Amino acid sequence: MATIFTRCPSPLGTPGISLNTIKFDSANESRFFHHFRVCTRYGLADSAGLRDFWDAYTLPLAHQEEPLRRTIAAVGAAHQLYVIKSYSTTPSSLWITEQENAAMQQYNKAISSLLKVMSTLGSPTATHSILLCCLMFVCFESLMGRYSESIKHIKSGFQLLASSDASGNIGDADLWWQIYGMFARLGIEFSAYMDDLLVPPVPKNTNSPAASTDGQQPFTNLIEATSSLRELDLQHWAALWHAEYAVSLDGEGSACHVKSENRLHLPLTAGPYSGSEAAGTVPTVVNDPLWDKKWNDKFNVWNSRFELLVDTLQPEKLSERELGLLGRLRLQQSFWKFALELPHDGTEAENVPTSSYECFMERAEQMAQPLIAQGKPTFSLDGDLISDLSFTVRFSRDPAAQSRALFILRSLNRREGIWDSNEIADMYEAALSLRYDKIWELQDEVRSVPAFMKILSEMAQDYKPTSLILWMTSMANS
Repeated sequence: MATIFTRCPSPLGTPGISLNTIKFDSANESRFFHHFRVCTRYGLADSAGLRDFWDAYTLPLAHQEEPLRRTIAAVGAAHQLYVIKSYSTTPSSLWITEQENAAMQQYNKAISSLLKVMSTLGSPTATHSILLCCLMFVCFESLMGRYSESIKHIKSGFQLLASSDASGNIGDADLWWQIYGMFARLGIEFSAYMDDLLVPPVPKNTNSPAASTDGQQPFTNLIEATSSLRELDLQHWAALWHAEYAVSLDGEGSACHVKSENRLHLPLTAGPYSGSEAAGTVPTVVNDPLWDKKWNDKFNVWNSRFELLVDTLQPEKLSERELGLLGRLRLQQSFWKFALELPHDGTEAENVPTSSYECFMERAEQMAQPLIAQGKPTFSLDGDLISDLSFTVRFSRDPAAQSRALFILRSLNRREGIWDSNEIADMYEAALSLRYDKIWELQDEVRSVPAFMKILSEMAQDYKPTSLILWMTSMANS
């Protein structure tokens, strides 16, 4: 039977570090850290199947790294606030204010500790700690609904990944690549939300694990299959932006950031030719068979290797976590098939690929069911259930398909990074309520979620997105 998970090394070189010996600064810090351990971390690990990463590395590293310990406590406070605020019975405004103040106090302490460490950055362990702090800050800001701040932190993480790669200060390469992979996955989801290119620069000096292009060679385990599909997502998104996959840093060391106006305003399967046109020219043909074949071929290699792996697994012997990761890969697999078959010539409403759509929706409903059954708000650092359902509403143009996806979004009560199911459902319900034939063409023009929300708020009198989301529209021009 194939090995499913690989364990991360302990930061101190020995397994089983006791977290009971951590010296906390206050009772609040201890309480929030405990909440993270028993509640928050499960959501963080679910989408990528990386619970071992948090258990075996991140939490033990907090034992010796004060900034990480304080940052984790801040995330625990923000998550506690997010869950309780989202219940139907809203707590008192006084309690909310006190909890917000406590969360921000812990956040500020974490920032202060981190700044001290960054001034003396040296060891790979310190580098890992700071990168993990960046991920935790993204998590904190997403939970607090301050998505623009989440984006700032992820860009800071991109810069640190680049500098550690340039200096060779990466420590354990497998661990560094796991952290890089988490940033890459977040970048794809943030890019889709903002209609921007927000991905980490490809390392120049750190060799990535060799990826096979042989469709007859099965993946070693589900983690490898997940990483490979994430790599394919990253390549595809960068290609859609007329960017080569070897994204580099600019002269000031900032992560590559391409303005929206340089992107072809086309759905997932449309884009530039495969290097066949002259430099600097923009293709005008939407239906490009070379482009379609390229990405179908790439996906088919992944799909073949994945199915060969699945053939070696014995479902009755898989753990609950392993079954969850397999289910998520099935969801992503079905979404790729659906998106690759979706017409991109303006005939979406008449040509919904019924078989692939039905398969994706069944997978989405299967993934959503246990989340809905919890009866409380859920959160994950990353994940693509919400963004995939959003894509379905946006590009299927079929009323029945849109209603089915909207029903799941409305029922989820979930946030994945900066993708919030309730906010996305509100947005599309407002759009559909206008009964405006050109509304989808209008969305194609503005593309980013915040920009579309802003336009809808001006057209639909009852639709009021938060001011923090509306403020994000200014980031597209910065």
